Amino acid sequence: MAAIRAGDGASLLAGQGLGTGHFIGPLDSEWARTLQTWAAHNEYLRIEVAGGRIGCALLIGSLTLWVLWHTRALPRDERRIRRLIFLALAAHAATDNVLISSPARVFFSGVAAVFANARAAPTGLPNTTALA
Repeated sequence: MAAIRAGDGASLLAGQGLGTGHFIGPLDSEWARTLQTWAAHNEYLRIEVAGGRIGCALLIGSLTLWVLWHTRALPRDERRIRRLIFLALAAHAATDNVLISSPARVFFSGVAAVFANARAAPTGLPNTTALA
């Protein structure tokens, strides 16, 4: 976040605004020439540039609550596995932009199907007929 300064019209708390997460420094800066990019290199930095620390905290908190809420009806072992999958995604986000890629759409579509299946099963057991 050192590339963002108050003089650049940015705020560490509120960020620079939606759609600006790929710019974290001047295009002609020595830093950009050294890295050969001016884009945020991981999801947390990208979200923090766009939404600030408040936006980043809101996103992480919202995703956490979403996962906890929707996995609560799953059987214990499946719930643990699903939550570990999201922890793995969170770890991967520290090294790459994972929320803006096509594989993310496939991942979240599959997750939504699992969550819908968990809601459809009254006993909390997987409802295999809902996916057929």
